[in-house]
Amino acid sequence: MSDITVQTKSTSTNRLQPAMTELLDIPIKPQVPDDIIPQWQRVVDITARIIDVPAGLIMKIHKEEMEVLISSSNEDNPWIKGDRTRLHTGLYCTKVLQTHSKLIIPNALSDPEWSSSPNVRQGMIAYMGVPIEWPDREIFGTICVLDNKENQFCPEYQDLIEQLRKLIESDLRMLCEVSCHRELSSQLQKLNRTLSVKNAELERFTHVVSHDLKSPAATIIGYTNRVQRALQKNRHEDVSGHIQYISLIARRMLNMVNDLLELSITGQSSGKPQEVSISEVIARWSADHEAVLSAKKIELVVYDNLPVIRIDPLRIAQVYDNLLGNALKYACQGPVRKIECGVKQTDTEIQLFVRDHGPGIPEKYHAEIFELFRRLSNDPTGTGVGLSIVRQVAEACNGRTWVESSPEEGSIFWVALPRDLLIER
Repeated sequence: MSDITVQTKSTSTNRLQPAMTELLDIPIKPQVPDDIIPQWQRVVDITARIIDVPAGLIMKIHKEEMEVLISSSNEDNPWIKGDRTRLHTGLYCTKVLQTHSKLIIPNALSDPEWSSSPNVRQGMIAYMGVPIEWPDREIFGTICVLDNKENQFCPEYQDLIEQLRKLIESDLRMLCEVSCHRELSSQLQKLNRTLSVKNAELERFTHVVSHDLKSPAATIIGYTNRVQRALQKNRHEDVSGHIQYISLIARRMLNMVNDLLELSITGQSSGKPQEVSISEVIARWSADHEAVLSAKKIELVVYDNLPVIRIDPLRIAQVYDNLLGNALKYACQGPVRKIECGVKQTDTEIQLFVRDHGPGIPEKYHAEIFELFRRLSNDPTGTGVGLSIVRQVAEACNGRTWVESSPEEGSIFWVALPRDLLIER
């Protein structure tokens, strides 16, 4: 007998999806908890006794199987709780699942459609069953009774089985609501944690605006006044030095503003994900910085196992621009002038890394350096924004960042992304 595929959602039911579930993007099919199973068991046992049948069942549908979730306690009931069977065209319950409607078979032996059913071979010739649906109208399974003798299933019994269906569906609705509320609570906690981080970054931002930008502006004003006084006194030899210092401070302010703008853009929604070769991203960066690499005699080593991933190409380019830029700027001051780029893959993550052989970073700063405006160097051109951008891009992809480093031993910066971004080749 051939297998069939049961359509578990009708084409007209998408509009019935609960709004909260759709907005939260959470699973609306929670597991039936253990404390509900005994209640359903008593309902099925009582129903089987009232209708006087050997078998009452609640069947739960899976992808290609039906499971006996509840089986009445009758001695002559051939079904055992936990039994599974593939979906065959000859099973009574299959018809209920296909049609999403009630099915009554008074006597399968006198019905050509059902006379050869596998249920008949089990000795069950009469059947009454109705579908059980989730709140979004997707099929959960069936509740049914079966008899080993002809049974017309009077209107009162039909009404009883309908009321039991409503009772079970009410429980399923409650389970979905509880699941939604739990997910909402979890997301609110996550949002609160994110808000706390953003508030801390806002405080640091306020400090930067009031100090790191205000102080250079005041310096520029002061040196501009010096230039004016030097010109008035015809001390032209002093003007050049003052102007060079003004230019240096202005460039630092411009770098700060540009980095803040880049961070702001990174915090907005990403562009459309595309297939991006990490090797090509690094190659483009290398071509753009070829002159500096050559002048500093730095070797850029790119391992050949780098992946192709699905991501916003602008964002991943930001990651490597900042990581490689840091390595080029700060970390190639030792005897080994080399930057390495590679990847480590786990069952759940793609762990990209950039390794340098610079002075290293003390462990107490490992978490701090990814925070906004944190600088360990006194270089006036640094803004303390780059690694914050790296972290923000990773977290936007449900990833994470960290560093492995010790003083005088160089640093390895890691960006771990979910493995489902990997494009298998």
